[in-house]
Amino acid sequence: MRHIFIVLLLLIIIPFKGKAQVNPLDSLQQLMRNAPHDSVKCRLLLLMVDAQNDEKIWPNYYKEVIQICSKYCDETKLPNTKSDTVFLNFLASAYDLKGYHFQILGDVKSAITFLNKSLNVSKKINSKQQLASTYNNLAGINSEQGDLKTALKYFNLSLETATELKDKYFMAKSFGNIATCYDNLGDTALATKMYLKAAELFGEVKDFSGQILIYNNLAGRHNVTETSLFYYLKAYDLSKKVKDMKGLSFVAGNIGYLYRKLNKIKLAYKYSLEAYKAAYDLGYPNIIKPQALNMFWIERERGNFKSAIEYQTTFYKMRDSIRNLDVAKEAMNQQMNFEYEKQKTLDDVTHAKELELGVEREKRQSFISIMVGVGLVIVILFLIFVFLKLKETRRQKGIIELQKKEVDQKNEIIETKQKEILDSILYAKRIQNALLAHEDVLNELLPNHFVYFKPKDIVSGDFYWATKKGDKFYLAVCDSTGHGVPGAFMSLLNIGFINEAINEKGIERPNEVFDFVRQRLIDNISKDGQKDGFDGILLCFQSGNERITYAAANNASLLTTGDKSLDLDYDRMPVGIGENLAKFTLFELAYAPGDLLYLYTDGFADQFGGPKGKKFMSKKLKALLNSFNLKPINEQQTELNKQLEKWQGNLEQVDDICVLGLRL
Repeated sequence: MRHIFIVLLLLIIIPFKGKAQVNPLDSLQQLMRNAPHDSVKCRLLLLMVDAQNDEKIWPNYYKEVIQICSKYCDETKLPNTKSDTVFLNFLASAYDLKGYHFQILGDVKSAITFLNKSLNVSKKINSKQQLASTYNNLAGINSEQGDLKTALKYFNLSLETATELKDKYFMAKSFGNIATCYDNLGDTALATKMYLKAAELFGEVKDFSGQILIYNNLAGRHNVTETSLFYYLKAYDLSKKVKDMKGLSFVAGNIGYLYRKLNKIKLAYKYSLEAYKAAYDLGYPNIIKPQALNMFWIERERGNFKSAIEYQTTFYKMRDSIRNLDVAKEAMNQQMNFEYEKQKTLDDVTHAKELELGVEREKRQSFISIMVGVGLVIVILFLIFVFLKLKETRRQKGIIELQKKEVDQKNEIIETKQKEILDSILYAKRIQNALLAHEDVLNELLPNHFVYFKPKDIVSGDFYWATKKGDKFYLAVCDSTGHGVPGAFMSLLNIGFINEAINEKGIERPNEVFDFVRQRLIDNISKDGQKDGFDGILLCFQSGNERITYAAANNASLLTTGDKSLDLDYDRMPVGIGENLAKFTLFELAYAPGDLLYLYTDGFADQFGGPKGKKFMSKKLKALLNSFNLKPINEQQTELNKQLEKWQGNLEQVDDICVLGLRL
């Protein structure tokens, strides 16, 4: 089993290791071969669809999901058990994927057939998440077919579902899709209303990229008006907040242009100068050019002609349009014609005198010839100067284009690497979620429970895990060293070692499991003095026995019975290398039916907030949990989240949070 988790770690490390590539399908297939239950197998098969870029292979996975589900549930009947609901949910997902696959293949009729089958199953089990996905796919098909009214109907259904789920991000996307439909149908008033709702919700979930896009759409729908300016200013503020310099240059430039059209030159200068500086720092000629031209017009209107000429020169350099050689030649020809006409007039007036002064005229003609020659020499020298200048400009242009190409290539590499890193971490999150204790397993053995799990970043160092071995059921809540990607590495490794101890080595006592895992950690990652490991608690329930055996490492859990509460005993040492390497203690806990047991990590208590920005503290958390004594178990998770958001306010989450409560 431990080899599987080493592969999972490699999936996350890949973006940092250059060109090396690991196929996540290999890891998923290994996990599927060791899947303890068909529900886990279905979950992994659906993940494999996302991991497979070749859609021709998708049927191999969703067909197997449909085949497995047919053994456990009947889609024509309402579910009778929790197991029915679990497998009907997988079946709805498989039908949704199959419909989407037919949509890609261009078979609209088959796509609609299977999407409707997914809808029917999802409605039977009231799966809001799956309904939202299927409504979106049906909306996409109708939009592609040009049936905007039907697409709008499904987008509205998707919005209703997202609203019921209170999923503000999904609601924001739905409002944006609805606004686009209304725009294409010509209903600009409703489109504006929907765009504004989308922008508001994107702001609430702090998705500033989505909010900037909405504001740009709104600004672009108006001409040079205060309304257009209002939305550009909103996009400007967000661009500065997220430090999007390229977007800032365009938005600030548009604001400067609008202020110039509204004859507010002082404000036009402020925003246009900021746009020009941002563009110049980026170094892209195609971005610098329009901002330089905008600054030229503004400086000219302000009367700063010297500065205006400098911006105009920059514009010409970026456009590669300095003086034209033909224009220079034409100017010199006009000057020579002027001298000739002037001389001709003079000859007419003095014709009589020239007859008497032939010698003097010959001298004058000789002088004129000399001057014309000098003029021709000046023209030739000027043309040479223009040619050399043009050659130098072309050379500079080549350098600028080469630099731009290099910058573009580097930016493309950076963007690609960032996307690869984010995609890998998101995929690692899905794998980590698949390895946590599954809801169907917890519902089967602990029907009255809740799990409040809130990672600080995309992946988590905290984890909760469960397994059944014979007549015993094991449940763990642990906090690995670190959070984010490093914490996720440790959580996957720790889950692997705990699973190895119980399911492969057959170790039954929780304290001996912790002893085994600590030794595995010391042997594998503590050779260079590292002290990585975890704090946590592992409980063992045995059928027909109202006593729990457990081991706890630096983790004080809480039992409430009636109006009393009891702090569980624990060993003051981590599972990993430390100053104390004594054997872990096997504790016993007697309980009565109806008692409440809370297992938690230190993330909730360590969260800063309140009027003075202090920690929540363990004492306050225990008092809060004690107050839940009479509350139904399904309301306690909501109350925990409400209290945390109220305490945290606008402060950043400092650590992963995991609280698991169960009524015994």
